[in-house]
Amino acid sequence: MDAKRIVLDVGFANIVAETSVYEAEFGSIGEMYVFLEDKDNGEFIQDIACVRKAYNPNTEKVIPDTVQCLVWRDPNNDSPTNEFEIKRNVEQVIPNEEI
Repeated sequence: MDAKRIVLDVGFANIVAETSVYEAEFGSIGEMYVFLEDKDNGEFIQDIACVRKAYNPNTEKVIPDTVQCLVWRDPNNDSPTNEFEIKRNVEQVIPNEEI
């Protein structure tokens, strides 16, 4: 998968959303990373969030109809400070032709 980037200038830095692929032992997981980047030199500053297909690292199984959102609230911590699993709402699926 080729990485795709969206950049938003927020004055003191850029917020970047970028796709990537996480290579887990059981296969590839597509991810969307959001992070701060220095506006002048493009260097990474800190993670903000990661959204990806949810999986259980203990069983190495994907969790059906679920995405995982990891959030870094503490700028001094390399590990995510919050983790959310978000289930798909199957009752509110809108067919593509109605969008």
